[in-house]
Amino acid sequence: MKKLEEDIYQDRSYSRCIKSAYSLFCDNFAIIFKKTWVPALALSCGVATAMEMAMTDAGDTLGGAIKTLVFILPVLLVGLVSVCLFYGFLISLLNGETRRHNVMRFIRQTLFMIGIGIVATAIIAGVGYWGFHIAVSNKIPTPQSAGIAIIAGFVMAVLLALFLLPTAYSTVKYLIEGKMKVLNILGCPYRKGMRYWGFLFIVMFITAIIASIVVLLANMPMLIVSIANSMNSEGMQMGDPSGLPSYFIFLVFMTSAATSMFSAYLNVWVFFVLYYGYGSIEVRLKQKEQLVKVVK
Repeated sequence: MKKLEEDIYQDRSYSRCIKSAYSLFCDNFAIIFKKTWVPALALSCGVATAMEMAMTDAGDTLGGAIKTLVFILPVLLVGLVSVCLFYGFLISLLNGETRRHNVMRFIRQTLFMIGIGIVATAIIAGVGYWGFHIAVSNKIPTPQSAGIAIIAGFVMAVLLALFLLPTAYSTVKYLIEGKMKVLNILGCPYRKGMRYWGFLFIVMFITAIIASIVVLLANMPMLIVSIANSMNSEGMQMGDPSGLPSYFIFLVFMTSAATSMFSAYLNVWVFFVLYYGYGSIEVRLKQKEQLVKVVK
């Protein structure tokens, strides 16, 4: 399969990484959409179904909550599979490998990162509990002690996020290159990414700000729908009749599906930024190796 970008390995600044990612996305959007629209549609429909379930009264009773949970689990599974297919198909456009090859690697990477997330969550919970225990000591628990626990957990979460920042490089390296083992995401490539922690931080920080603003604007229709549903629910609890039209659930589904589809392709641009960041770091590492050889 022909690659979208043949000249990825260049020493680019963080601003050039962001600009190049935008150009790559815009110039090849038709190809990207053609290759990925099926999993993107499945993902958006799954998210829309989950949102629709969340805005109904199915969870008001224990039986309704169980039915909702039983229905949501398959939806979440479909969503996870759709994400793996979506990025597997996308990465095939970048490294030229088969879809099956990239989907399987993305699944392994996803499971590995889920494992890291579970460990990180356990650490954060442990630190929060430790902070709560220290604050309470032999005294009666107070809101202040709960606040200390929350702050301790938050600080730990920030530290872990900063510690795992180099995985933005090692993960992309694993997905793009075919020979790297999944465990090496926290191995040698991670240590190399740590050398360029500042570069990765600036790239991801600016990208996150831009993406957050765009997502906020794009999700305004969904926010309006959610507010309308909440106000209607409060009115019904006070005895007022429902003021929502009969097509409201359909409106929720379509609005959520549209915003989810938009977010999926916004994340393609975010991935492209990391992709160019990976290429820049690779070039800098090779330049350093060549400089060391010349000095010797």
